[in-house]
Amino acid sequence: MFIGVFKVFKKILFVCISVLFTQSYAVEYNLEDQQTTSSYSNFVRVGIAEYYPSINGQTDKTTPLIDAVIKSFNQSHLNVILSHYDNQWGHVLNDLRSGKIDASLWWFKTAAREKEFLFSDKPVVTIQTYMIGLKSNSKLRTLSSQVTPTAKELSPFSLGMVTNFYEPSITDPMQKVQVQNEQELFSGLQKGQYDLIFSNQDTALKYINLSDLMLIPVEKKSGYMMFSKNSERDRDGMLQQIFDYNFKMPS
Repeated sequence: MFIGVFKVFKKILFVCISVLFTQSYAVEYNLEDQQTTSSYSNFVRVGIAEYYPSINGQTDKTTPLIDAVIKSFNQSHLNVILSHYDNQWGHVLNDLRSGKIDASLWWFKTAAREKEFLFSDKPVVTIQTYMIGLKSNSKLRTLSSQVTPTAKELSPFSLGMVTNFYEPSITDPMQKVQVQNEQELFSGLQKGQYDLIFSNQDTALKYINLSDLMLIPVEKKSGYMMFSKNSERDRDGMLQQIFDYNFKMPS
């Protein structure tokens, strides 16, 4: 009888242990619970290459977009450290590659970048992009500010571009002049080193007076949060999942 009771007790104990471990495994891989796991540091380092404290042309220290990004991590008990790079986008990329920062706001997707970095599933911003020139440049009179030009129409002109940055396919036939950063890009345009650049209106207005700004519409582009791939234990994949789960684009 004692042996029979012992066998029953063993079965009950085995079932309890099995249930316990099964539940633990399910909890560990549930996204909502992963977000608060203690196995990851409780902060996220986000790089922004805008002049501090002016971000996206605003005078406040943050914008609705940055506030939404901060909130998306705060909801999972992660604090956000904003690192400002004073317009040095190349330095942001280097620090993302090395893992000195975890993420950066915001970037266009390109095939080359997708090989090196992780992108959020959701876009964080959608903007109208333009070919940008100076009204004082008489060569540009053949172009319309109302219609997107074709590659053939752009082929007679030169294009200033930041090395390794996205440019639309309609610029393929253009003669390219590469520069290192945004400040050099707009400086070269104003000095007449090339005819056009590809950018957006808010950025252009930081460097060029509206009265001399020629905006030629190209396309609406989505910008994404970009994450490093250089952390241990898939930290960056975890941060990407947390961000995608929580982020809501500001209205």
